[in-house]
Amino acid sequence: MFLAKLSFVFVLAWAPHTSAQQIIGRFYPEKQQYLVGEPIIVVFEIVNKSPRAIEIAESDCPSRHQFEVDNAPPRQKMELYGCGRKPISLDCMIGSREIPAGGRSQERVLLEGEFELDSPGKYHVRTMFEQTVHGNENNEIVADLKVDSEFDVRLRAPNPGELETAYKPFLHDLRSRDIMVKSLAASAVNQNPPLFAETALLTLSKDPVVSAESIEGLMRLATPTARARLFEMASTRSSDDDGQPAIQALGEIGNPQDCQAMLAIASEKKNYTQAEAYIMAGRICKENAIPTLKGLVGANDSQLLLGIAGGLANTSSRLAVPPLIGMLLDPDRNARQAAADALATLTRRTSNHEVGVEDSAKQSYVEWSGWWSVNSTTAPIYSSDQCSAVQPLS
Repeated sequence: MFLAKLSFVFVLAWAPHTSAQQIIGRFYPEKQQYLVGEPIIVVFEIVNKSPRAIEIAESDCPSRHQFEVDNAPPRQKMELYGCGRKPISLDCMIGSREIPAGGRSQERVLLEGEFELDSPGKYHVRTMFEQTVHGNENNEIVADLKVDSEFDVRLRAPNPGELETAYKPFLHDLRSRDIMVKSLAASAVNQNPPLFAETALLTLSKDPVVSAESIEGLMRLATPTARARLFEMASTRSSDDDGQPAIQALGEIGNPQDCQAMLAIASEKKNYTQAEAYIMAGRICKENAIPTLKGLVGANDSQLLLGIAGGLANTSSRLAVPPLIGMLLDPDRNARQAAADALATLTRRTSNHEVGVEDSAKQSYVEWSGWWSVNSTTAPIYSSDQCSAVQPLS
């Protein structure tokens, strides 16, 4: 059995005739028990006890429902962009749903977040959610729904054949004409795909509606066939909508066998996509990328230089430090800052001089050159996954 603890809070500033108990919400698991490796579906239910129809928003945004699991290990994710600011990408569909007077809405959502549920046991889940409720006639705001839910989810190890059976409904829903149903199934299959789902993922990656959703699943699968498909999506023949996430996925996989293929893609791409390809080439190739990256230092392309600095940082090599120090003299302010950030990632050190102004950047170059001449063989070198506090060079 599962334990469910629910509380409902309403703030009603626009609907004087609607009471706090007339529209209520809760989250609960769709099943009492799941298999390890099976997508966990949670139901978000809103009951409308008011005398009027209401309208609520719905979407497939991964961050829409924030779940926390108290006793689950954190999800391991590779840091690919150094120890500074990280790029944010959010691509989702938003719609609306009407709930008639006296009716209820049940939305199926995937239990996901910064955690891994990869072993048997009982896990305690918590979530808080706020939802604006509108009237369906003139779209005025009638209430702000706040839901605070807790429940337990039990996982057990699957017996032979059970996991395949558990995935059948999701594989079936991948063919649905309902985009929300199809998108949920795609997210579920991509979350932690078993090997038997490879064919479905490859098919999904060619679906123009949800192809981008297959990228995480292909990355997690990381088989030779999956990586080959990611390279196809990352190639010059693909749109940047799929190309950029596919390039990032290949960087996160980090298979050294993909080095030359990624460098080839980087040499053919343009603008941000090219920069990202060089950043990922640093992660994939390590020191083998340094000759190519070093040869591009000084290019008259601000966007490219940002990728070069990020790629050098991702090599996690002390051989990347000298070309980055040289970039502190670049005429482009953004390139200088990217180089300073990359040096901080590699050495966990920072100059006492800012690089935004050229004169100060020259002083930073002198300071870094002097420090490196003394510490080039002994200074610890760090990776993007080791983002500790930085110390001054002196």
